[in-house]
Amino acid sequence: MTHLQPGGQPNQAWRPAGRPVVPPAPGVDPAGVVVMVGAPGAGKTTFIESRWPYWQVVATDRCRLMICDDEKDQSATQDALDLMHALLRARCRRRKLTVVDATNVEREHRAPILHEARVCLLPVVAVLHMPSLQTCLHRNAQRAAYGGHDVPEEIIRRYHAAIRPAEVAEEFDAVRVITDTTDTIYGTVPTELQGTPWTW
Repeated sequence: MTHLQPGGQPNQAWRPAGRPVVPPAPGVDPAGVVVMVGAPGAGKTTFIESRWPYWQVVATDRCRLMICDDEKDQSATQDALDLMHALLRARCRRRKLTVVDATNVEREHRAPILHEARVCLLPVVAVLHMPSLQTCLHRNAQRAAYGGHDVPEEIIRRYHAAIRPAEVAEEFDAVRVITDTTDTIYGTVPTELQGTPWTW
């Protein structure tokens, strides 16, 4: 368990893993759950697409698309979450490395994900995306300009304000925190995730 002071500043209990990347543990197959946390426009999907193949990723937007042919259809959100959790559960039972692409800014949204990992005795880590609100709004506007999935500004503002770094730190084995200017891993990198794209 890691610890974070109010306001998102690490205290002395946090141990930066730093760079270079921790090499893979000999004879240990990659396994675990990597959870994105961040407001829309925070850079979660971009971070994922440069690191993991699509079949290792379970995403709410993709599940909406599979269910109703429209990733923007919020009426399909609960069905999308049910599908996402079912896919996560199946992969955890097979000890497959799985990345969860959703906002996950509320504790109750992270709880079922953490449960699936813990039941299967898998390490679970987070990537906490914490760019400024202005950065999120700018990226969202760019996405909309290119025909992508734009999100109403009030939702971005609400999700951005809802993030509680201390709660995230308490829940996960380790947390990678990415801001506009910093990128740091706090906590001890689990053996099963050493050398995986989570540390890149």
